[in-house]
Amino acid sequence: MVVSLTATLMLDAHAELGESPVWDDRVGGLYWVDTPRHHVHRFDPDSGRDRTVEFDQAIGAVALRARGGLVAAVQDGFAILDIETGRMSRIAPVEADNPMIRMNDGKCDSRGRFWAGTMATDFREGAGALYRLDPDGTTAMIFDRVTVSNGIDWSRDNRKMYYVDSYAGGIDMFDFDVDCCTVANRHRLVDIENDSASPCGLTVGDGLTVDADGQIWIAIYGAGEVRRYDTRGRLTAVVEVSVPGVTSVAFGGGDLTDLYITTCTLDPGEASDAAGGLFRCRPGVRGLPPNMFAG
Repeated sequence: MVVSLTATLMLDAHAELGESPVWDDRVGGLYWVDTPRHHVHRFDPDSGRDRTVEFDQAIGAVALRARGGLVAAVQDGFAILDIETGRMSRIAPVEADNPMIRMNDGKCDSRGRFWAGTMATDFREGAGALYRLDPDGTTAMIFDRVTVSNGIDWSRDNRKMYYVDSYAGGIDMFDFDVDCCTVANRHRLVDIENDSASPCGLTVGDGLTVDADGQIWIAIYGAGEVRRYDTRGRLTAVVEVSVPGVTSVAFGGGDLTDLYITTCTLDPGEASDAAGGLFRCRPGVRGLPPNMFAG
């Protein structure tokens, strides 16, 4: 049986491209980004307040840093962000000599390594890649020929890695060696059918997260949905969102039972309905605490 759920608008933010939600229990709030506006937000669900800090580059993704602040995938590489001062400190460049390439979604693994990918700003096929930032500041390309590197997370036992190249049409699964930090045996777990008749002109997988039961929650951009799949690729739940441009998901709240959902505004000059808002659903399952960058 597929469970049907509905998300509620929590913040009418009108983000141009909301992305990368991550709960920080240290501050009792949710960080999320508006990529093209160079904004990092911190939303306090108790007060309803949302603080915005602007940086000097597009920000594709953020993750918590064990020493404080955030690690980020920015336009031209990896950086540390200080939310209190608004300072960005570069760690390592990634394809910085190519202005047509920017970094996109990312997440930390259980050993504190930050994985994030790239994409072409004109969505050119195969122009992107997936990279890893190690705690010592070194980087490695994991694989290339990616179009839009997007959602990434790992199974609870650290034996599988789930990954989305949005234009490839689904969720791929790899065998993952957490000690050697290698991936192998890529194969398709979930097919996501494209719907060119959607308001976005397409339907693709976007950001994802794994819950405490090991199941995968993925934002379906263009469909106005978040879907939950089990580890065999079977659909188990659908969350309806009132706008089509659903971009990413993360569990938050003190008990990690709130599923936060970011969205985008299809036309940046349009501020109608709830597009670009931050939504929340309480699906009756718990998430996992986010991994932190160890560097």
